[in-house]
Amino acid sequence: HTLNINNNKFLTTLDFNLRSVSNIREFSYTGSNVKVTFPYLQWANNITLRDVSSLSLPNVTTINSTLSFTNNSIASISVPKLSKIGGSLAIVANDKLSNASFPKLETIGGGFQIANNTKLDSILGFPLVKSVGGAINIVGGFDNATVPSLEIVQGGVSIESDSELFNCSSWNDLQKEGAIRGDSYQCKAASVST
Repeated sequence: HTLNINNNKFLTTLDFNLRSVSNIREFSYTGSNVKVTFPYLQWANNITLRDVSSLSLPNVTTINSTLSFTNNSIASISVPKLSKIGGSLAIVANDKLSNASFPKLETIGGGFQIANNTKLDSILGFPLVKSVGGAINIVGGFDNATVPSLEIVQGGVSIESDSELFNCSSWNDLQKEGAIRGDSYQCKAASVST
């Protein structure tokens, strides 16, 4: 079953009592302050969220395929029990996002992308991620971006920060240790002008 809610410009709150769902496609072109709550949801195949201002996924432990947050006005993403994403994780162009917390996430089966979230200064919410099955692409104005438990990346890695405070040392260490298996590696921060 697919849950897909579009073109409801006066909609403000969505509260679902589902325990599992195959696909949560998106909440597009709804009201500007849509609050979405899945208090009992434990697993889903795909979740793609757009145009959401608030989200609660307190009990999700597994996403079989893709989890994507794109063009939301959400300030914080917290998925406290999620331990596995079978496919990709994308957090892209969420202009109010200042916090992304995935404290129990260990495995991302596909790509891992965090890009153009203008208020996300630190990317530290992935303390237990050990493996990424695809490429890692992190782009933005962040001062810090570390994944301290990371042991293997099957794809390439591209890290690009506009901040002069960002340091590539942890990523350079992963590259030297052979943890990055893909063909490409790039990490760069803004140049400090003298």
